Amino acid sequence: MISSLTAKGTVETLPGRGRKKMLTSTAVCYLKRRVEKSPRVTAEELRKDLSDVGTEVSAQTIRRTLRNEGLHARTPRRTPLLSPKNKKSRLQYAKSHVDKPQKFWDSVLWTDETN
Repeated sequence: MISSLTAKGTVETLPGRGRKKMLTSTAVCYLKRRVEKSPRVTAEELRKDLSDVGTEVSAQTIRRTLRNEGLHARTPRRTPLLSPKNKKSRLQYAKSHVDKPQKFWDSVLWTDETN
């Protein structure tokens, strides 16, 4: 303790311990804004953007940083694409079957049922 006081002038822990962050707070803010503006951007595209301005980091570092900032990767749900023709035929089918009795609907095999 005495040797620390004479060598450093204080007994407090001095700053600068540990590995430095790869991304500055400015870069993290840029990443957050970019992802919020265009959610489908990939980590690899973000890595290339940062590389263009001189910050070399891996795509995994970008993913980890965004996750730490509360932005978690999600796969978008797939929905069937309906053309105007399909929409029209579905509406026509629904209108033609609107007055069917309950007994008819009990005999229909629904594709979302497992049993």
